[in-house]
Amino acid sequence: MNKRTSTSRFLGLASLILLSACYSDSEGPQGTPGPIIPLVAISPTNRVQLGFGQSTTFTANTAVNWSVSPVAGGSITSSGVFTANDVPGVFIIRASSTSNSANTDTATVEVVAAVQPAIASIPVLTTGQAINFTASTGSATLWATLDAAGGSLTPAGSYLAPNLPGTYRVRAYNKFNTNLADTAFVRVNTTTSPIGYLRTGGYAILFRHTAADVCSDNTSSVVPNWWRTCDANCGTTTARQLNTTGLADATKIGKALQRNSIPVDSILTSEFCRCFTGAELIRAELSIATQRVRQTPILTYFVYDEANRPANMQRLIKTSALNGTGVNRVLVGQAGHGTPPTGVVINMNNLAWGDAFILRLRSAGREPVLIETIPVSVWQAQGS
Repeated sequence: MNKRTSTSRFLGLASLILLSACYSDSEGPQGTPGPIIPLVAISPTNRVQLGFGQSTTFTANTAVNWSVSPVAGGSITSSGVFTANDVPGVFIIRASSTSNSANTDTATVEVVAAVQPAIASIPVLTTGQAINFTASTGSATLWATLDAAGGSLTPAGSYLAPNLPGTYRVRAYNKFNTNLADTAFVRVNTTTSPIGYLRTGGYAILFRHTAADVCSDNTSSVVPNWWRTCDANCGTTTARQLNTTGLADATKIGKALQRNSIPVDSILTSEFCRCFTGAELIRAELSIATQRVRQTPILTYFVYDEANRPANMQRLIKTSALNGTGVNRVLVGQAGHGTPPTGVVINMNNLAWGDAFILRLRSAGREPVLIETIPVSVWQAQGS
């Protein structure tokens, strides 16, 4: 074999080897390219906020294995469903290609300890009025109305009152834990009826008795049931009585309730004459049956358990079942006790003669909500 032939064979063999090297074993028989593994990309790319126990789903553009770092943040399934633990903080979600563990992408989750929202105000609106609600949870708030035809509400908390007077509920939920919520009771009136919202019922209307400066209470009296007397002779009486203004105002209160179509199913009253006399005048204007008016020691000042009367009054309001739905209960009591204990919203000393606390009744034994105080001047104007 000559030198030239040997050299040609060597070059040919080298060319064959080089050509073979241009194709991998993964290529097909026709020399087509093998599968290309893309760079892993996670969605969503922005930081996700979750509350304790909440879940969200991540996706990737290729087959991946999922992991969480630190692991205390929560767990993630093979399909990318992440569930937060009860640990606040920022955690890394990592997706690693099943073909090449070095091919990864990450996303972040912020786990937030949800707090109870508090609505900033409990407004009184006129029909068709707009207002912006705010809550202590800010942008983490979900808003909803709870009553049919109770007005419209945007996701940002902008509320438009309905054209029908009544009481409507607006609810603020913490979006990280919707079990945490607060409710505002929105009173919608016409411009001519500041008490019109009571038409929807569900309230306790707690009056201090109307004007009473005839004679005085003889708290040292040994006369049995001295507080019940209606004797207006100051030489013989043992208890203070309503004056002519007080008698007239009690009638006006009844007329105000009747003219505004405010449903009242029953009246509870103190055993003092100045209270049950006023209660009877209210009853007469409402045409409530006499058996629907009841005297109770719980509302009676001084002669029973005065120290616990504020708490007992609130308990009475909370636990006494209304006879039917869409109705209110009127209560008539008097001042006399000092500062109520913590958690008791009733302080009769804050009421002038004929003023009323409006308390919203709530279900399941929950404490009533003190909505507002309606002064005697409103009742006088509405009942004149």
